[in-house]
Amino acid sequence: MIYLSNGNSATNFTFLNDGKPILASTVGTKAVRDVYLTTNANRSEFFILGTVLNIHAHGFSWDQATRTGSRGIVVWKSTDLVNWSESSLRIVEAETAGMAWAPSAVFDPDQDLYCVFWSSRQYADDDTNHTGTVITHDSIRYATTTDLVTFSEPGDYIALADTALIDQEFQYLGTPGSYARFSEK
Repeated sequence: MIYLSNGNSATNFTFLNDGKPILASTVGTKAVRDVYLTTNANRSEFFILGTVLNIHAHGFSWDQATRTGSRGIVVWKSTDLVNWSESSLRIVEAETAGMAWAPSAVFDPDQDLYCVFWSSRQYADDDTNHTGTVITHDSIRYATTTDLVTFSEPGDYIALADTALIDQEFQYLGTPGSYARFSEK
């Protein structure tokens, strides 16, 4: 669920909408976290992306969530930032992946498409239950899309042999083509 608040301080704010969520996922585990807001070049469409993960589910374990979590992301769409579509589940990862977490996106106006990024870990092709050894530890993966409905085949964006990465964000720096990238291990 996504809640909305206002305030000028990170420690002092007021919940809006009588403290009720403004968006609730109806897909996957029906829980969402790691939300990310993105837009297209002319700001005529907005999207909220999120991780499909319910840490309060009966029998939840972090190990299981990284082995057999959702390979998809939750997506909402809006043209005015007030009215939003129903949530949709978009599969972005291969069957060898244990999860797709912390999605973010950058719109590339030169190619007229979004680059969508997330964290994942990979298992061997023949390890369909993901019970064996991790082939690629937590890494940043990506796919491209023109509509956040259909995606290209996923690929590695940053996969370090000795360092796990679980989150990545981009910050536009105000000049076309200028971004800062932040990654977390």
